[in-house]
Amino acid sequence: MIRLKQRRSPLPWPRGHTTARRSGRRRGRVSAGSRPCAAGRDRRGSRRRTIGASRVEWCVLGPARMHATITSGDVVSKEEAGRRALETFPEHAPIIHLALARLRRTAVPAAPPRAHWREQTLDAMHAVITAATEPRPRFRRG
Repeated sequence: MIRLKQRRSPLPWPRGHTTARRSGRRRGRVSAGSRPCAAGRDRRGSRRRTIGASRVEWCVLGPARMHATITSGDVVSKEEAGRRALETFPEHAPIIHLALARLRRTAVPAAPPRAHWREQTLDAMHAVITAATEPRPRFRRG
């Protein structure tokens, strides 16, 4: 039987977190339900949680970079990918503006309301990924 020593962490981890030593490696444990799953549900139940601006930035501008790379062959910054996404997907402009504001570290716009961020982020991701995976002629670098 392996005995784990409980160590107090200097960082403010969520409740239920312990840091244990075993074979010289640190392992962190987080109790079920303290972090949301990717689908936005609490692991203990089905209550939806809101997402933050940093997650919106990552979820919107990451696929936008992928789309820009696939369509043009150039690897672009998140800033440039956001600008291209505004031109290509104007129907998702409010959530793209929010992601760009977070990237630029400026004030987050009032629209869309925070309660709608999750749905609009998912809609934008779906549109961008669908457009990026549509069959098209391959680009040629010259």
